[in-house]
Amino acid sequence: MARALRTTPTNSVKWFIRQWVHGYKGQAAMLTAMVIILSGCSQTATSGRPTPTGATKCGQPSGLVSYAGHQAWLGAVAGPLFFSAFSPGQTTAVLKDFASGYPYKVLVQPMQPLSKTVKLMGWNCSTNKPLRFWYRDGLPFAHVPAGPAEFAVAGDLVATFSPSSGDSSGQPSGYTGYMLFTQPGQWKVSVEESGTMIGSAVFLVKASS
Repeated sequence: MARALRTTPTNSVKWFIRQWVHGYKGQAAMLTAMVIILSGCSQTATSGRPTPTGATKCGQPSGLVSYAGHQAWLGAVAGPLFFSAFSPGQTTAVLKDFASGYPYKVLVQPMQPLSKTVKLMGWNCSTNKPLRFWYRDGLPFAHVPAGPAEFAVAGDLVATFSPSSGDSSGQPSGYTGYMLFTQPGQWKVSVEESGTMIGSAVFLVKASS
């Protein structure tokens, strides 16, 4: 069973401020520190997912909102999930400094403890190519940059987050991991609960300048 590291909102904010990175190019020391900071696990990755038909209508990149109780912590929201990977001052879900062959670090933080299992899946808005996820222990690749063949099989097409009661204070635990974008452009992620889509977010992935 694949598992992801968990963290509380307070630790997530501290981790994000101190160790915010896009992927792990040249960041081995930061990743080591992250593993020390984060603890616990409760996420299962699955390989099956529905295939979209026709064009994916994405619209504009999602606006960012504050996480409850943490005014300065901004992220995109889809259903009960909050996605954190943005620079201070951003107002929309633009993921900067994408580099081909490198995974992109995105923290997934439930807005409140999950009472039901939710599934996360995604697509490229131009091509409908599925997005793969890595919300497990360890890293998706032994070496980077990874090639297209490695990206095609790494991680999971659906990330499944199981119910959790959170920490001793009742705050939900988050999940650190990667989204395996294969190209710049717009990508849409959707959250499903009990077979029903309950929310979506649109990311604009921009290459390093």
